[in-house]
Amino acid sequence: KTPKVLKILKERAKNGFSPTSLSRYIQNPYEFYKRYVLGIEEIQGKSETIAPNIFGTIIHDSLEHLYMPFIGQTLKKDDIILMRGRVNDVVKVQFEKTYSMSSIEKGQNLIVYNVVLKYIMGVLDFEYEQLKLHDIKILALEKDVKVLLDVPNVHGPVYLKGKLDRVDKIDGNLRILDYKTGLVKPSDIQISDYAELVETDKKSKAFQLLCYALMFRDDDMKTTLKAGILPVKNMQNGVIYFTLKGKGSIKNGLIDDDVLKKFKEVLGGLVATILDKDVPFKERET
Repeated sequence: KTPKVLKILKERAKNGFSPTSLSRYIQNPYEFYKRYVLGIEEIQGKSETIAPNIFGTIIHDSLEHLYMPFIGQTLKKDDIILMRGRVNDVVKVQFEKTYSMSSIEKGQNLIVYNVVLKYIMGVLDFEYEQLKLHDIKILALEKDVKVLLDVPNVHGPVYLKGKLDRVDKIDGNLRILDYKTGLVKPSDIQISDYAELVETDKKSKAFQLLCYALMFRDDDMKTTLKAGILPVKNMQNGVIYFTLKGKGSIKNGLIDDDVLKKFKEVLGGLVATILDKDVPFKERET
């Protein structure tokens, strides 16, 4: 870590580390170095079919546009029926951002288009059933949040920043939902020790959920909140909530001061390591 590299890292810290960038470091410090220090991004080759990252973006953006008119409102079943009627038009608009309409009229892209429709309808069907059991109020969508971290032995400001897919209240309880289009298992966001969060990338989804909770909690100053993943591809089991096993265990995603205090400790240690001039960026062995 040369003086130039350290300068870049301090600028990154001042601008704000994202949960994704920190997850990249946990997965492989050398890949973090290439992406966030050297600025080398993976080049996506030209393709006539929808790339997985674009697939996820289309679903995220479509859900945002469908729910946007209801920010600040308690959802009603009639609202979901209204959204169902808009799905086709909204998804077409999102496809048009990257592809011409002709590209989804045949072949693999037509299949992908219909799969996107199916997944979004699955989310809306799940929401409709939830409204029979719960009061749900939409507070924010794609909310930008940023919080100052207290990192021991680090001079200069260090921020954590990110974007929350959805913030709502369910039966009066604050909740953060993260949309995931990939496979998600309950064990992915279940931990028994906080060290797991920074020692292995197997808990990257749990790590990101706690980052979001920390950022929103500090922003909103509420006592407790829930955090979970909405698995867009498989809504049969509903929202998967962060869970802490063992002593002081929590269920149903409830995150309080004690959880955030312990998470801040491991998060601070991780960031301090990234900024430590004596700790090189090594390729993690697989």
